[in-house]
Amino acid sequence: MSARPRIIILGAGFGGLQAAQQFAGQSVDVLLVDRNNFHTFTPLLYQVATCALDPGDIAYPIRTIFRRATNIHFLMGEVQAINPSQKTVLIKVNGQQRTEVYDFLIVAVGTITNYFNIQALRKHAFGLKDLRDAVRLRNHILRQFEKAAWTQSPTEREARTTFVVVGGGPTGIETAGALFELYNHVLRKEYSAHPHMKARVILLEATNTLLAPYPDRLRQSALAQLQSLGVEVWLNARVADASHNQVTLADGRVIQSYTLVWAAGVRTTPLIETINVVLAAGGRIPVNEYLQVPEYPDIYAVGDIAYLLDENNQPYPQLIPVANQQGALAAKNILQRL
Repeated sequence: MSARPRIIILGAGFGGLQAAQQFAGQSVDVLLVDRNNFHTFTPLLYQVATCALDPGDIAYPIRTIFRRATNIHFLMGEVQAINPSQKTVLIKVNGQQRTEVYDFLIVAVGTITNYFNIQALRKHAFGLKDLRDAVRLRNHILRQFEKAAWTQSPTEREARTTFVVVGGGPTGIETAGALFELYNHVLRKEYSAHPHMKARVILLEATNTLLAPYPDRLRQSALAQLQSLGVEVWLNARVADASHNQVTLADGRVIQSYTLVWAAGVRTTPLIETINVVLAAGGRIPVNEYLQVPEYPDIYAVGDIAYLLDENNQPYPQLIPVANQQGALAAKNILQRL
């Protein structure tokens, strides 16, 4: 172990980057670990998926970000387990297991798509959590228009140009709106020789409102804007099953579609369970006001995986501003302890 305190940061998302930037130039050695060697500006993933931006427009090389910070080191690998008692992290790098020792650990690994144990959704739905998801969805969408242009079946043509988005939160709303505009304001010109083609976008929300955590004024505004674009919004519409070419709702309705975009929820990664603490709602890690895991005060959790109650006894939301603030605060708290 280095003579200087060694800090490992798991995850180069917003919280992890903010923490690392606080340590730059300090008398500590930092190892930043992520499965990708780039940081993704996730709020714009839907624009990559709908062809408004190229992947490179929202991806930033991590080594470039910390080029001048000689005490920040980057390791691209898949974190397998955390051993709090031994203060080690097990990382898979190039197919080999590697063990790294820490004095302090910041866990900022974010969340993954939650399919609510519906295996058909895992198989047939498109998530939108990272750049790979966005590129995969973009390529799929463009293929559907090409196939629709040449099919002789009106039923198949309609199914291939019907796009179902599940989830009435910000990601679902933005994706639904962008999908509708993609064809009706951009691709329609490319398919002018196929006048029978038209795009249909359906946004499904299991509850009776969009943007549930937001004020009613914003919820109503979002609904009105989507409907003004031409997006069909179905409330109280819960998905029960899916196949490669249809979506089945809990009330028995069936939508013929080759494209199901899932933006209906997230969950923490199985890695969190290796810390061996009792998890809070949503599988999040309970932390104190210093963002420490109480059972292991040298471990800090920030961002979407951290469960911290605010002054109203409500958990802080899983939003980027919260992750930024928590990442910076965790780093400052560690520096204060040195």
